[in-house]
Amino acid sequence: MQCNRVSAIGKMFQPSRSIVILSLVAVWACSSCEPKGLAWALASDRAAVVWVGTTGGKTVIMLGIVENPPQHDVPMPFPILLDAVGGDGLISIPAWSPDGMHLAYYRYRGPEACVPNNIATQRCDGTKSTVAPGGDRAPSSLDAELVVLRTDTREQRVLERVRLTPSGRHGSAVSLRQIPSPAWSEDSQRVFYSSLNEETKEYYIKSISLGDMTRKTIMPSSNGRIWGAARQSTLATLSHSGIVLYETKTGTQRCVTCPEAAGAEIVAFDSDLSTGAILSGRSIILVGLATGERRCIPNGDDVGSMLDIALSHNGNRLYCLVHTPPLVDRNRGSAYQVRVADMQTDKTVTLFNCPDVGRASILSVSPDEKRVFIVMQYDSRAGKRGFCLVGDSGGTLVEIAIPSTCAGPYAPQAEP
Repeated sequence: MQCNRVSAIGKMFQPSRSIVILSLVAVWACSSCEPKGLAWALASDRAAVVWVGTTGGKTVIMLGIVENPPQHDVPMPFPILLDAVGGDGLISIPAWSPDGMHLAYYRYRGPEACVPNNIATQRCDGTKSTVAPGGDRAPSSLDAELVVLRTDTREQRVLERVRLTPSGRHGSAVSLRQIPSPAWSEDSQRVFYSSLNEETKEYYIKSISLGDMTRKTIMPSSNGRIWGAARQSTLATLSHSGIVLYETKTGTQRCVTCPEAAGAEIVAFDSDLSTGAILSGRSIILVGLATGERRCIPNGDDVGSMLDIALSHNGNRLYCLVHTPPLVDRNRGSAYQVRVADMQTDKTVTLFNCPDVGRASILSVSPDEKRVFIVMQYDSRAGKRGFCLVGDSGGTLVEIAIPSTCAGPYAPQAEP
């Protein structure tokens, strides 16, 4: 099928009252649109977004960039489209190079590509699909492309073919975060990626140079997830016993014991990989990666559940998205809050209350901490369908409205 881009994509939309209302029928000819993941450039001037939409009854997974995301209640422009695949495909959350010039991500086109005609991409010969007929069951493994995209020219390079396990690729934002993303060397010249060994059923981290395309196998990983330090030659991955740190210049590695990390859905690091945070049940485990010191931060008495976490650039502050259900009247007050804990004073404050319109899913904090975003899915209380992006004063930055006639696998569902 052919997906056509309309002229409204990528332009700054003028606010109506205090928010921007984006009709996906007009903007993308989509009947639904759901943000799935967000990655910040180190300079905090751009954010890459992965989102899912449907058009003509077909699901489309898209990658775009938001330039200069606003602070506070200034409306946000819609992402500039960079890449897209059909609903049986996959686009991982991308990784920014430290110099801000490139994005690296995994792309699987699936049995049928749905790529807008303005994007110069080419199907990788030999890509095979193991999706069962009907496309509603995930294959046990798939061959994906390791793509590097230059952000100023939008030129794409397929560097390598990798094998991934796609569990949860069409699930929640948390599930998408479990799919490995590539990482970068501190000089932005080498990409680190993961690939599954079918014989051992274990991931191995490898690297490839953008210049001479030299490759190197580095070490095994329990699930293929990689984090790179922004200004140091250090990588982090997870093993069955904890967090493994690898020094790329010396080729040495060491393991910081933390059994909770291996099976955790949400793991966060500061920019230099000096502190790790693991969301484990009703607690957060903080790990000093230089000393191995561990701290347990339990939920507050008023917290029903902790949904997402993020560490500040220097690791001094921990941001938490929490669910605080009202004790008596559910319609009174906000059920979701963003809280910030100071790691030096142990003081925790509420940054803002989310509007009481639905269910919060994604917490995102820019490296400079000037922008804190929450993605919320509307439920019956909102009197509308769709999603909104909430800024750091609790105001709505973007509202993505879905027509009431929409029906499909990604249409929002009322919260039970």
